[in-house]
Amino acid sequence: MASGGRIPHCVVCDTRMVKNGKTRSGTTRWRCANCGASRVQHRDEMKKSQDAELFVSWLFHNVPARSLPIARATLTRHIAWCWNVPVPRPPVTGVVESQILMDGIYLPYGWCLLIAMNTKHVLAWRWCKRESTASYTVLLHQLVKPDCVCLDGGIGAHTALKNVWPEVKVQRCLVHVARNVRTYLTSHPHSDAGRSLLGLSKKLLKVETINQAIQWEELLNQWYQTYGHLIHERTRNPCYPYESPAWWYTHNRLRKAYRLLERLTKKQNLFTYLDPDLREHGVLLRSTNRLEGGPNKTIRRLLLVHTGLSEPHMRCAVEWILQSMSEKNLLLSLIIFVNTVMNRYMK
Repeated sequence: MASGGRIPHCVVCDTRMVKNGKTRSGTTRWRCANCGASRVQHRDEMKKSQDAELFVSWLFHNVPARSLPIARATLTRHIAWCWNVPVPRPPVTGVVESQILMDGIYLPYGWCLLIAMNTKHVLAWRWCKRESTASYTVLLHQLVKPDCVCLDGGIGAHTALKNVWPEVKVQRCLVHVARNVRTYLTSHPHSDAGRSLLGLSKKLLKVETINQAIQWEELLNQWYQTYGHLIHERTRNPCYPYESPAWWYTHNRLRKAYRLLERLTKKQNLFTYLDPDLREHGVLLRSTNRLEGGPNKTIRRLLLVHTGLSEPHMRCAVEWILQSMSEKNLLLSLIIFVNTVMNRYMK
C-alpha cells in the first residue's frame, strides 16, 4: 500500500499501479502494469486526500464549520480546490423503470431544480428558473421512457410529458390533490357540501384496491347528485355595467375543488397505481412523498446547516447531494468523489 493507505493511479491510462522497488532516497516507486509508466507518491497527495475527506465530512454529514476542530478560514483555504471538481452525472443505463417521480424545488439565487428519481435512486436533475415546459422537456430527454410517471399538478410537467412521452401513463400525486382541495375548501368548511367534499378528498389516500377506487368514484358521483346544483349557482352583480364582471359563481371555491376531482377522474390519473398491468413490475407509488422526503428534504437541510454559500458553491453542494443519492450508495459515492479528486489533481 502507498503511504496514507492509498494506491496511486497511472497518469497515462488511469490504471492502479503496483510497487516497483524504491528510489535511492528510499521512497517507494510505483509502476503501471498496463503501460509501464513509473512514478513516486508524494506527500502533497496525502495532503490533498485529507482535504478531500475533510470536505466530504463537512458537506455530507451536515457539520457546521464552527463544530470542526479547525478555524473556518483554515477550512475554507483547505477545501477551496474541491469546489472545482466536476460532479459526475448519473449514467443512463437504458433500464426501463416501472415508475419515475418528478418534482421541482426552489432554491436561493432564483434557481429551480427539477429532480427525477425512481422508487429508490435519483436518475437525473435539471437547473432552471421555473417549472416550465421547456425545462421539463430537457429533463425528460435525459431519461429512458418508463411505464408510469408520478407528478404534481404543474402545467409545465404535464405538457412536456404529453409532448415527449404521450403514451406513458400518469399518476397524479394524491397528496397534492388532497392538499389542493383543502386549499380551496379550507380545513374547516362551513357548508355541508364543503365538509362532505373535503372528507371525500381525504379518502383518496386510503384507496388500496380497484374495488375501493370504484366505490370512491361512486361517492363522488353521489356528491354531485346531492350538491351539484351549488356549483352552477351564479350571483349577479347589481352594479353592472358600471362594475365588472356581470356575474360570478356563488360557490366558486367549492366549484373549483369539485372540478379538480372530476377532471382527474375523467383523465384516469387518480388510480393509475392500481393498474394490474403496471403492478406486474412492482408496487407503484401514489404520491411524490418519497422525492420530497428524500432529495428535497436533504437539500433543504444542507442549505440550512451551510448557510451563506455562494451561488456556485450552493449549486455544487446540491449536485453532490444528488449524486450521492443516485444508483450508487452514499459511501460508494464518497469513494468515487475522493478518487476523482486524486486522479484529477494529484497526478
